[in-house]
Amino acid sequence: MNSTWQAYLQARNAVTQDGCITHYGDAAAELKSTRSGTVLVDLSHFGLIHFSGEDAQAFLQGQLSCDIRKIDSSNAQYGSYCTPKGRMLTSFLLWHDGGYIMQLPSALQTAIRKRLAMFVLRAKVELADSSDTLVRMGVAGSRAAALLTEVLGTVPAAHLGVIHAEQGSIIRLAQDRFELIVLPEQAPALWQRLSKEATPVGAPCWTWLEIKAGIPVITPATQEQFIPQMANLQAIGGVSFQKGCYPGQEI
Repeated sequence: MNSTWQAYLQARNAVTQDGCITHYGDAAAELKSTRSGTVLVDLSHFGLIHFSGEDAQAFLQGQLSCDIRKIDSSNAQYGSYCTPKGRMLTSFLLWHDGGYIMQLPSALQTAIRKRLAMFVLRAKVELADSSDTLVRMGVAGSRAAALLTEVLGTVPAAHLGVIHAEQGSIIRLAQDRFELIVLPEQAPALWQRLSKEATPVGAPCWTWLEIKAGIPVITPATQEQFIPQMANLQAIGGVSFQKGCYPGQEI
């Protein structure tokens, strides 16, 4: 978690544990707000791996369960990275912004980055930890789209659509749920504006929304426990049955 950003949130009553904002003083009230209102969530409990280089698309296409060819500057995808036995090592959200950015639980970021780097070989691909170079915020609720339109001027129309605006990137995760990706120096002003109408809540509230939406998240405790179909990853476009081979594809 970016230390400057962490200090900013802590000055606004955020309680942090292991780089994750757990709550802002009343976890029960925050969950209630998540169920019925519009909420604002820091997403630093997810890490980022940035893939760059002219062979990045081909490299990822051969490693991941989703079809990388469907990801461009306007479209994101869910997916997974599996063992040769087809068991998920991680699930992720992947988008393109001057390279491919993989968002996955921060507890898995370092190990997954090192494992993928082992298979680069002669490919022209570079992997970097971008977790602290970008701030991510979730906005969810019935007023989410209208609020973001007021503040940023636009939101993506399609599911998993991406817009790269002047103040940052916006991904539409669902009808009423969005993720913003901004530079750390832009984050405080944006947070302050959004928090006037959206209630700041902890990461567990975002986890509740992910479960409600049927989005599987692999953690260290559940690595290698499931093949993608056991977590219904194919139902959200995270598995391609036409793309060709990748580790675990035969299973």
